[in-house]
Amino acid sequence: MPEYRESTHLSYAERTISSSYFPPSWWPDTTSLQASLAAQNRCLLYLSMEGPILIRYLLDGERQSFKELSVNIELQQQLTTYLRLVYSHSLSTAEERQLARLSYELYQQLIGVGEIRLKEKVDLIIGGDLINFPINALRLVPEGENASYFVDVHTLSYHFDFQMRAMLSARQVNPRREQLLAFAPDFERHLLPVSGALTTRKGSALANNQMEVAYLQQLLPGEYLFGAAANRATFDRLASDYSIVHLATHAEADLLDGRRSCIYLSESSEITDSRLYTSDLINYQLNAELVVLSACETGLESYHGTLDQTSLAHSFIAAGAKSVLATAWAVDDRATAEIMASFYTYLKAGNAKDVSLRQAQIDYRRRHSGTDKALPFYWAAFSIIGDPSPLEFYPDFYYDWWKWGVIMAACCLLLWAYRLRSTEPRNMI
Repeated sequence: MPEYRESTHLSYAERTISSSYFPPSWWPDTTSLQASLAAQNRCLLYLSMEGPILIRYLLDGERQSFKELSVNIELQQQLTTYLRLVYSHSLSTAEERQLARLSYELYQQLIGVGEIRLKEKVDLIIGGDLINFPINALRLVPEGENASYFVDVHTLSYHFDFQMRAMLSARQVNPRREQLLAFAPDFERHLLPVSGALTTRKGSALANNQMEVAYLQQLLPGEYLFGAAANRATFDRLASDYSIVHLATHAEADLLDGRRSCIYLSESSEITDSRLYTSDLINYQLNAELVVLSACETGLESYHGTLDQTSLAHSFIAAGAKSVLATAWAVDDRATAEIMASFYTYLKAGNAKDVSLRQAQIDYRRRHSGTDKALPFYWAAFSIIGDPSPLEFYPDFYYDWWKWGVIMAACCLLLWAYRLRSTEPRNMI
């Protein structure tokens, strides 16, 4: 591989934080933000590319660093090629080598090797043309099957912007049950989306979504809905009651109009349209610590050069969720089921959401080492958006205390009646 030369890709124009160009008016109060990051031993990395300009900003408990980088045609072409290869579920040997090389070079350019030192835990904000870019799949070394990826070294938690990060950290949710509500629709009789448009056609059922939810049913307490029971009417009735909402289903992002992005549930007699659109979610009041969108393109954002960004993940956050697990492209059904099983296993053990997802991705890649399944396409689409804090789970009997109270009261009453009867004087003949 040719020696990397910084000047052939990016020309650096370093600016100070106090410059007239930066920070903009919407920039956060760094004093309080630094204190928060220091307390959690985290850092915040902001990356945004608008046309020919890339902004990179790093903040942690001790320092901050800002750079404006000029983007040339070569970098834009590298980004395009990299994404094309990442989105591929099967690569030739030559393409795998090309992906490894590009992944390493982009890591050097975007992150700035030797210039900034990231903490192990990274809060990541990505904007502009870098939206949907899989930072977690960047490689830390240029070649080798066992080479480390960014996710091997860093735990990532994504955020839409600085204000949203602060809001979600402070958001209080009050679910009736600290348990899992899971949906696994059956699509054999229902309409499915066509990739790239929201017209519909008859389609085949998902092969693994019900197996995915059945595994979770054995692992965690909650309510699990399969087939026809996993419908929109049931979602409307129960979604606000649970701390975790898991949707193992079909979804599709509309990049021309983010309001039309939707997730699919089963049809019912009450609601015949099984689609739940981003525009619908504004009417919900969720109390979820976590919403898991185990479906295609649920984190894929529409972006047209403005501050307006829309995705299913955005809409679930707006509906009240404190965090969302979402996907950046059309994911593999089987790989998704495997990663979800590992994710919840780590989550149940008390790990934070971002730590649980990172370990699930690492485990999946190791299990499939040496095969196409280890390609980034299968594992890198998943991300935690919002608050990464760990969760608590309570068994069913915790919420059925009144039933136990009734039973105990009845037992005490019977015992009292028995003792009263045994102490009564008996007539002697």
